Amino acid sequence: MATDPLLRRKKLRALQFNVWLDGARVRDGLSLIANAIIDSEADVVSLVEVKNLKGDFVERLKRKLKERGVLYYGTFQGNPRKFGLDADTAILSRFPITEESVIYRTRENCIVRSLIDLSSDDDNSTPHILAVYSVHLEYRCYSCYLPRGYNSYSNQFPGWSMIRNGKSRSGWLGTVMFWLETVVMFLARNYRDIEPQPMTDAELIQQDNIESTRPEAIRHLIDDAGTLEENIPIIVMGDFNEPSTLDWTESMSHIAGHNGLVYKWDTTELLDQSGFIDAYRHLYPDPVTHPGFTWPSAAQGPGEREMPKRTNWIKRADERDRLDYIFFKDTKNSGCELKAADAWLVGTPVTLVRDEFVDESKLLFQDKYSYGVGSPWPSDHRAVMTVFETIFGATRQK
Repeated sequence: MATDPLLRRKKLRALQFNVWLDGARVRDGLSLIANAIIDSEADVVSLVEVKNLKGDFVERLKRKLKERGVLYYGTFQGNPRKFGLDADTAILSRFPITEESVIYRTRENCIVRSLIDLSSDDDNSTPHILAVYSVHLEYRCYSCYLPRGYNSYSNQFPGWSMIRNGKSRSGWLGTVMFWLETVVMFLARNYRDIEPQPMTDAELIQQDNIESTRPEAIRHLIDDAGTLEENIPIIVMGDFNEPSTLDWTESMSHIAGHNGLVYKWDTTELLDQSGFIDAYRHLYPDPVTHPGFTWPSAAQGPGEREMPKRTNWIKRADERDRLDYIFFKDTKNSGCELKAADAWLVGTPVTLVRDEFVDESKLLFQDKYSYGVGSPWPSDHRAVMTVFETIFGATRQK
């Protein structure tokens, strides 16, 4: 059973968890999600891809957790009958939540914010408020596919298929021509010999990425965070569906399908410029030794077939990326100081590279995983855990 949070007041465990359509894609997914949360002893959880396919997912999950002896606060802020159309993220906390709200929502962007009271009985009723954001951003205009030779499902690069001759296929005529070429190549029986052709034009990639509206969504988060009182620390967790500007560096330019591209991704760059710290990269600054890939993860339910589910979207390129993040921003004045103390990946080390299962724990990477090979896992993403040290009433040294 997880430890009473009041006895661990100086440690705060934050978990980012894409639950992959409520865990519905694997057998007994809800129980597996509950197990992962309990095993991690998370104090605060960001749930992403909440679709309420079988009723209010958050309430179902809280009941499952309570059956295991662990109480969490938090409610789904949308209408559970709309299947995630008005919100698809949620926040759970082992500490009382004083305020919950959806601060931004478009068709595929959702940002939810909760204010959490970390104070306990021995604090003499002094409130210690923590702001937590749960973020899920647009999956289309997935611009990191372009340097891997695949279309990004945008206006200029429609669909998810391979790019032909480095050309975009915008408009209905381009789409028709693409499928005509595909049929001809298939009939010619040389389709399997075709390799994707990378598109590494940084200007086109940025245009494509901005079309996604992910940067616009994160600007709304930054603006909302600016309305909070200065002594409130902030944690931002989510699946951004966009790589990190700290990962696509010169040292990584020929790893994981980057094909020589060094690029500053807009969404994480905006957070960095606004003073938010990427906890995983703060603790593990070298992406070569600690890439922290969260996508794709092999998924498997208990008692299912021997091979895990194939969760990859493309087959002829390495699409591994770190898409799930935990950022934090400390207070400027006295209050609750946050320090990232530890971080690891929650999930199996098995991923897919060019449609083949790969055990990353056998590679040269030094990332830590909380599950072993063959362990049931309910999501196509790995979750991310960060342990924070919280220091109440801290005064900054100049």
